[in-house]
Amino acid sequence: MIACHFFVSQDTLVGFAVNGHDAPDDSGVSLLCSAVSSAVYMTVNAVTDIAKVTPLVLETGDGLMTLRLRQDDARACELLLQGLRLHLEALAAEYETIISVNITEV
Repeated sequence: MIACHFFVSQDTLVGFAVNGHDAPDDSGVSLLCSAVSSAVYMTVNAVTDIAKVTPLVLETGDGLMTLRLRQDDARACELLLQGLRLHLEALAAEYETIISVNITEV
């Protein structure tokens, strides 16, 4: 199961945590896991390398990516975070037994 948690503060997305894996197919690959990872890494790279925002928290690990932004930085990156949320919600609607998305007020 892939769990996607988005954090909201004062009606602004301020970060996310994505963790978990999908079971690989017969070739040893999970296209859904790859799609989620690609979208998450693209978002983090856009925040850090294009928007030039230094995250409050950036944690990576096997099957884990967490990003938390300061409120002011989050406003500047909100379109990126909203785009990731929409993308992951679309995947969750298609693969509801494999991926979940929730939003938590922080």
